Amino acid sequence: MDTIGQRLTTARKNMNLTVNDSAKAIGIAKSNLSRVENDQHQPSIATVMKLARFYGVSTDWILFGDDGSEKDSNENLIYVPDSKLRAFFILLVKMWQEGSQDVRGWIIVQLEKAFPEIALKIKKNK
Repeated sequence: MDTIGQRLTTARKNMNLTVNDSAKAIGIAKSNLSRVENDQHQPSIATVMKLARFYGVSTDWILFGDDGSEKDSNENLIYVPDSKLRAFFILLVKMWQEGSQDVRGWIIVQLEKAFPEIALKIKKNK
């Protein structure tokens, strides 16, 4: 992901949100966010900060992407301040990436059982 727009689009899609959902949540026009995601407009610092907070990512990741460090790129995609929760997310993503379709299906079933309200919201957004 080379651009700010690409990173923002990825963060939004990872949360299963529309451009309209995200724009409403941070208080900007849908057209403005769309132009930012399509790299037709640079976001203001205030917008970057709001988006980072809303998506749970760092402003550095939005602005600069992977910093080239030895860290796994999954660790930079979502900022989770709680270290235990962050460790769970990182391991789940690794299991997903390295797993077969059966493993991926199992992960989804377990998450849907553990978080039925979220599963319902995701199904409504599809």
